[in-house]
Amino acid sequence: LELRGFRLGGGLAGSPEAPELKGLKLAIPRGGLLLGAGKKELEAIELSADAAYAGGAARLENLSLASRGIRLTGGGQYQGGRLGWELAGTAEAAELPGLLACALGLDCEAWAAQGQIGLQGKGSLAHGLPGGELSLALREVGFSSADGLILADKLQGNLMLRLEPKAKPLLSARGELNQGGLVYDTWYLDYGNAPLQASAQVSLGESLAVLEKASLSLRDIGSLTARGSLKTTDAAAPAYDLSLE
Repeated sequence: LELRGFRLGGGLAGSPEAPELKGLKLAIPRGGLLLGAGKKELEAIELSADAAYAGGAARLENLSLASRGIRLTGGGQYQGGRLGWELAGTAEAAELPGLLACALGLDCEAWAAQGQIGLQGKGSLAHGLPGGELSLALREVGFSSADGLILADKLQGNLMLRLEPKAKPLLSARGELNQGGLVYDTWYLDYGNAPLQASAQVSLGESLAVLEKASLSLRDIGSLTARGSLKTTDAAAPAYDLSLE
């Protein structure tokens, strides 16, 4: 990660015991933020927020982040050892292949995409235990691979992720595709006539992740259930176990 050529501004108010930062603005020009091993140049980014601190409590309000095709708003607070946050926004699907290729090293930069993805989430961190919820909504999303082998059109659906704050956190996921279609080579799935539903629960330990249950079903076609575990004590040779029904 490399940052250059940015502008930062804002106003300071309040008192030394209760300072307030008003109108914080960060502007990064196109190419001002380099990401990944290949130093990929990202689009221009504008960030604004207000912040305040008083009586051992801090809050971040009116957070807004905008880049080409991406809009996010949110805020957060910290008090008594507890951190909380909330976030909402939208992203144009056309911007995602390049961003995923840059941030995660995925080979998808040449993919084409269209449609919109909505995002909403909230979370917390208390006593060292993280928790939260994140939901994604697909709005007529389509994409195609560079070789044309994979093609999706006007996908609509949702994905919900939930992390329960426990000593061994429990991660739950539930999703559905109920409109649109997907083509892979000569295979075609019409999610309007045969909705896809999927769910999973994973218990997370220090070196062991247990897949409590995962299910996948297509109406009038079939279903699949899985259970398993992944042990990462030996990073060079992780051990896994998986059963399917």
